[in-house]
Amino acid sequence: MIEGILTEGFIYGIMVLGVFITFRVLSFADMTVDGSFPLGACIMGVMLSRGIPSSAALALSCAGGMLAGLVTALIHNKLRIPDLLSGILTMTMLYSINLRVMSNRANLSLIKIPTLFSKINGWAQGFTIHPGWAIVIFCFITIVIIKIILDVFFHTDFGLSLGALGANPQLIISQGMNPEVIKTVGICLANGLVGISGAYAAMYQGFSDINFGSGMIVSGLASLMIGEFLSVQTGSAFLPSA
Repeated sequence: MIEGILTEGFIYGIMVLGVFITFRVLSFADMTVDGSFPLGACIMGVMLSRGIPSSAALALSCAGGMLAGLVTALIHNKLRIPDLLSGILTMTMLYSINLRVMSNRANLSLIKIPTLFSKINGWAQGFTIHPGWAIVIFCFITIVIIKIILDVFFHTDFGLSLGALGANPQLIISQGMNPEVIKTVGICLANGLVGISGAYAAMYQGFSDINFGSGMIVSGLASLMIGEFLSVQTGSAFLPSA
């Protein structure tokens, strides 16, 4: 029971990191998440059903999410459509694309198909570890690695420029940088993480479905706000009283 809650928390935590990049770092209201999440799941399901290794399928799911983010960025930057509407347009288009990726099927079962999680279950039994906790440990290590990579990235010159763009776009322009390019990279990075989260969710649930993304952006924003609230409360608890 508890291991299932932790596993889903870590899996959807990857998606929340993507939402954090767009909504907090870039100040970009990106609704693409509701489409890029099931896109990652659909790509993972189709690739696994065709015998593609899990690592390659995971990379393709990430690439699919990044491509979805690229479409949103191009609609916003080139057609001058507001950020919220750009994401909604891409999200709507992705519904048909996801259905096409799944060969016009609404869902695809992965129960009898070897996945990364099924391999972890096999390894866990060999080491007399509970399979559920083995998956929890694996997902925890995954999200820690992603968090470290993001920390390193946001300490680079480009990462700092990405953060400055959301806080003060005029500063980026005055420095001679192209804000459209920086924003595009940020949106692609965020939706790439969302695609990875969708791929993990498909492997854990045992199936991929085109309706995986329903309400995903709401859950991501709620998780983000709860995390920020807990962060503020935890930080204030250690501050000296007046």
